[in-house]
Amino acid sequence: ISDAIGAFLVLSIIIGVPYSLFFFLRIKSYSFVLTENNITQNYGIITKRSETVSFDKIQNIKSSSGIFTRLFNLTQLTIWTASPSQAVINNGTSQNEPNIILLLDSTDADWLKNYLSNKNNPPIQTTSSPSIGINL
Repeated sequence: ISDAIGAFLVLSIIIGVPYSLFFFLRIKSYSFVLTENNITQNYGIITKRSETVSFDKIQNIKSSSGIFTRLFNLTQLTIWTASPSQAVINNGTSQNEPNIILLLDSTDADWLKNYLSNKNNPPIQTTSSPSIGINL
C-alpha cells in the first residue's frame, strides 16, 4: 500500500505542478479593456492575441460557474457576436464558438454582464403627457 501511495504522490506532483503552473500563467495572461463602444480581450501565454468586439455586435452574453469556480467566487462570462467566423463544423454538426471568454470575480462578472446588456439596449424614451388642472 505504501508503494501505491508513494506512486500516486509522485504522479500527482509530476502532473499537478506543470498543470497548475500552466493554469496560473493562463489566468494571468488574460485581461480586458472597456471603452465607450467596445470590449477588447487580450490573451495568450506564448503568442499574445487580442480581440475587439463592438457593443452593437454582441448577440448573446452567458454567465456560468461550476463547482470549482464557485469555490473561488469566480464566474465565466462568455460573449458571442453574429460573426460567421465563429461557426465551427465538426463531423457534420456546427456550433458557434464565443468571441470572448472571461473568468472574473462573480460580482465583477454580474456588473459587466449588466453593463454590456444595457449598452445593447438603448434607453426607452418616455413622453409625459401634460397634466390637466381643473380650477373650481
